[in-house]
Amino acid sequence: MSDKVEIFRARIVSLGLSHSAVDRILGKAGYTNKVMNRKKRLGAKVEAELCEALALKPEFVVDAERETLMQSEWQRWRRK
Repeated sequence: MSDKVEIFRARIVSLGLSHSAVDRILGKAGYTNKVMNRKKRLGAKVEAELCEALALKPEFVVDAERETLMQSEWQRWRRK
């Protein structure tokens, strides 16, 4: 999976926005730069706010490789 911070960084660049512009959209002064430079952790709330501000939609997809590895574990825990 791609690093979320890198995805946000690329989207900000593609939109031609500065970190301070994103801060104004979020209403969080100085926050975007801290998250993009990994001085602040990207929590679930800020991730959702960034997705909204940058018009991104997170999606879940099945990881076929991991699914294969997990089959035996799931089998052990299936309801009988």
